[in-house]
Amino acid sequence: MNLIKTSGLALAIVAGLGLQACSSTSITTNNNAAMSTVNNPLSLAQIYKDKEFKTQRSTYFKWLDDGTGYTVLEERESEKEKADDNNADDEKEHGVKGNDIVFYNADGTGRKVLVEFEKLLPEGADEPFAIESYQWSKDGKWLMVFTNSKQVWRSRSRGDFWLLNLETNQLQQLGGLDVEPTKLMFAKFSPDSSKV
Repeated sequence: MNLIKTSGLALAIVAGLGLQACSSTSITTNNNAAMSTVNNPLSLAQIYKDKEFKTQRSTYFKWLDDGTGYTVLEERESEKEKADDNNADDEKEHGVKGNDIVFYNADGTGRKVLVEFEKLLPEGADEPFAIESYQWSKDGKWLMVFTNSKQVWRSRSRGDFWLLNLETNQLQQLGGLDVEPTKLMFAKFSPDSSKV
């Protein structure tokens, strides 16, 4: 019985010392944070003007329906060859920026570019449109991209939808040839992927 009381008392002392050590560390950390705040008070300019606390934008991570992998947007800049006869070094200059849609296996391996941003360049445009959202058809033959969005109530749900045929690389805008910009909302593929 004495052994149980002694070991129980020893356990209580060890636990008490551990809690005391944690709480004194916490107090020191809190005091340092409080002193830092007093010396450098938070300002509206830091939040809104300097955007010091702005979070990084998501990479539009999307799981594939079969769960074998996911796709993300990865920024890339194309390079143009300089066509200057005076420059014999064949230097490259920066070209157009855009986002490729890249596939990864579920474990993060097996990187494969599925859609290069050059395929999302509308006819007559100098640069590809910004991808705000995208979805794959169930049959895997089409990519629908949402872009050029406008605010409707609380979300940016009105915009332009573009379809890319992944077999022919033909890009077309939903709504026909004379569609007004930013007038479409909530486009989705039919279950059999034959309609939008």
